Amino acid sequence: MKMGMSSNPIIAGSEAVDQALRARGSRDFASRPDYDHFLQVLVYNRNLTRAALFTAERASLRPLPAAQLAPCKELRVRVSRFSTMAVLGCQGRCTHEPI
Repeated sequence: MKMGMSSNPIIAGSEAVDQALRARGSRDFASRPDYDHFLQVLVYNRNLTRAALFTAERASLRPLPAAQLAPCKELRVRVSRFSTMAVLGCQGRCTHEPI
Protein backbone atom coordinates (compact mmCIF):
# COMPACT_ATOMS: atom_id res chain seq x y z
CA MET A 1 0.00 0.00 0.00
CA LYS A 2 1.27 3.47 -0.82
CA MET A 3 1.87 6.10 1.82
CA GLY A 4 -1.26 8.07 2.62
CA MET A 5 -3.67 5.58 1.09
CA SER A 6 -6.26 3.98 3.30
CA SER A 7 -7.05 0.29 2.88
CA ASN A 8 -10.75 1.11 3.13
CA PRO A 9 -11.96 3.00 0.02
CA ILE A 10 -14.96 4.48 1.84
CA ILE A 11 -12.74 5.98 4.54
CA ALA A 12 -10.24 7.15 1.92
CA GLY A 13 -13.05 8.82 -0.03
CA SER A 14 -14.49 10.60 2.98
CA GLU A 15 -10.99 11.74 3.97
CA ALA A 16 -10.50 13.08 0.43
CA VAL A 17 -13.77 15.03 0.67
CA ASP A 18 -12.73 16.41 4.05
CA GLN A 19 -9.32 17.48 2.72
CA ALA A 20 -10.86 19.09 -0.39
CA LEU A 21 -13.34 21.00 1.77
CA ARG A 22 -10.50 22.22 3.99
CA ALA A 23 -8.51 23.32 0.93
CA ARG A 24 -11.60 25.10 -0.39
CA GLY A 25 -11.75 27.06 2.85
CA SER A 26 -15.46 26.61 3.46
CA ARG A 27 -17.95 23.81 3.83
CA ASP A 28 -20.84 26.04 2.78
CA PHE A 29 -22.39 25.76 -0.69
CA ALA A 30 -25.01 27.96 -2.32
CA SER A 31 -27.14 24.95 -3.25
CA ARG A 32 -27.23 21.17 -3.29
CA PRO A 33 -26.37 21.05 -7.04
CA ASP A 34 -23.24 23.11 -6.29
CA TYR A 35 -22.19 20.55 -3.68
CA ASP A 36 -22.97 17.67 -6.08
CA HIS A 37 -20.82 19.32 -8.76
CA PHE A 38 -17.99 19.76 -6.22
CA LEU A 39 -18.13 16.02 -5.43
CA GLN A 40 -18.29 15.03 -9.11
CA VAL A 41 -15.18 17.08 -9.90
CA LEU A 42 -13.38 15.60 -6.88
CA VAL A 43 -14.21 12.01 -7.89
CA TYR A 44 -13.28 12.70 -11.53
CA ASN A 45 -9.86 14.06 -10.50
CA ARG A 46 -9.23 11.14 -8.13
CA ASN A 47 -10.10 8.69 -10.89
CA LEU A 48 -7.74 10.43 -13.33
CA THR A 49 -4.80 9.73 -11.02
CA ARG A 50 -5.65 6.03 -11.04
CA ALA A 51 -6.48 5.67 -14.75
CA ALA A 52 -2.88 5.12 -15.92
CA LEU A 53 -2.23 2.52 -13.22
CA PHE A 54 -5.48 0.74 -14.04
CA THR A 55 -4.67 0.68 -17.77
CA ALA A 56 -1.22 -0.77 -17.11
CA GLU A 57 -2.62 -3.41 -14.76
CA ARG A 58 -5.42 -4.29 -17.17
CA ALA A 59 -2.87 -4.96 -19.94
CA SER A 60 -1.15 -7.58 -17.77
CA LEU A 61 -4.34 -9.51 -16.99
CA ARG A 62 -4.87 -12.86 -18.66
CA PRO A 63 -8.27 -14.09 -19.82
CA LEU A 64 -10.35 -16.15 -17.43
CA PRO A 65 -10.15 -19.93 -17.85
CA ALA A 66 -12.75 -21.40 -20.19
CA ALA A 67 -13.54 -24.30 -17.85
CA GLN A 68 -15.50 -23.64 -14.68
CA LEU A 69 -13.86 -24.17 -11.33
CA ALA A 70 -14.64 -27.34 -9.44
CA PRO A 71 -17.51 -26.94 -6.98
CA CYS A 72 -16.55 -26.23 -3.40
CA LYS A 73 -16.40 -28.93 -0.79
CA GLU A 74 -18.11 -28.44 2.55
CA LEU A 75 -16.40 -29.98 5.55
CA ARG A 76 -17.20 -30.08 9.23
CA VAL A 77 -14.12 -29.35 11.29
CA ARG A 78 -13.45 -28.95 14.97
CA VAL A 79 -12.12 -25.63 16.16
CA SER A 80 -9.86 -25.72 19.20
CA ARG A 81 -10.20 -23.35 22.11
CA PHE A 82 -7.28 -21.42 20.56
CA SER A 83 -9.29 -20.81 17.34
CA THR A 84 -7.15 -23.19 15.31
CA MET A 85 -8.39 -25.91 13.01
CA ALA A 86 -7.05 -28.51 10.61
CA VAL A 87 -8.67 -28.81 7.18
CA LEU A 88 -7.42 -31.57 4.89
CA GLY A 89 -4.08 -31.58 6.70
CA CYS A 90 -3.63 -27.81 6.63
CA GLN A 91 -3.59 -25.82 9.84
CA GLY A 92 -5.54 -22.56 10.02
CA ARG A 93 -6.99 -19.99 12.35
CA CYS A 94 -10.51 -18.65 12.50
CA THR A 95 -12.49 -16.15 14.48
CA HIS A 96 -13.97 -17.26 17.76
CA GLU A 97 -17.49 -16.09 16.89
CA PRO A 98 -19.95 -18.72 15.67
CA ILE A 99 -20.95 -18.42 12.04
